[in-house]
Amino acid sequence: VHRVDPDRAPVIAPLPERLLDRSLPSPGLLAHILVGKYCDHLPLYRQEQIYAQRHGVHLPRQSLARWVGLAADWLQPIYEQIRTGVLADGWAHVRRKFYEALESTPRPAGWLLRQIQHLYHIEARLRAQRTSPKGRAVARAHQSRPVVARLERALIRLKSTGRYLPQSLLGGAIDYALGQWSTLQVYLEDGRVEIDNNLVENAIRPTAIGKKNWLFIGDAQAGARSAIIYTVIESCRRRQLDPYRYLRDVLTRLPQMTNRQIPDVTPEAWGKKHRTLQLQSAS
Repeated sequence: VHRVDPDRAPVIAPLPERLLDRSLPSPGLLAHILVGKYCDHLPLYRQEQIYAQRHGVHLPRQSLARWVGLAADWLQPIYEQIRTGVLADGWAHVRRKFYEALESTPRPAGWLLRQIQHLYHIEARLRAQRTSPKGRAVARAHQSRPVVARLERALIRLKSTGRYLPQSLLGGAIDYALGQWSTLQVYLEDGRVEIDNNLVENAIRPTAIGKKNWLFIGDAQAGARSAIIYTVIESCRRRQLDPYRYLRDVLTRLPQMTNRQIPDVTPEAWGKKHRTLQLQSAS
């Protein structure tokens, strides 16, 4: 019988921290599954078939679903960080309501729409100039805030006349705008926040393709987890980042990270860091 000298036995280094103890999936496999489902619109049963038929690997759908949930749990802090930057919700809805009132009350509704359009022109210019969040906050304080204050005074004055009943189109639009006023001003305080959520709505339109591939979300937590993953992936695509590369890297690093480090691995921060590294290596 061959005996191993304990003094000469090989030293085995401890395994790195993993996303799930005693779990099969690597960060790369998890990233591949997420991109398959949420970018390429492949439901998990199709991925199960693909792994079996093309690679000879049996990955039960139940395991894939469990791993998707695991990945969503790890990505949730990043989702929460992204969420702070998309809180603005209403100028688009307010503008739409005044547009609906334009035909019946062209003069006041037209004036209000011109003020709102001025706010959008400011945002378009800042976006074209690729202004930083800090720069946007400064520009909004000097250019947008006076317009918003002028709008508020006009709305209060119009309401106080009593000429426009809440049942009328303009009266309803005025009440809606004043009721949302604190929310409408969020974007003035934070340069990371857009004036409305149209960019977000445009980003999630491709998910309509995926909806046809799964009619039911499943358990109660699955919907929330899908929202987390969609948010992270669409944030990558908005910045022309490869979702697979991003997810593989971040899922590798998250087990060793603290909450304070989460802002460093949002798609926005990750993309800036990698672009800087590319520029440095090219120079």
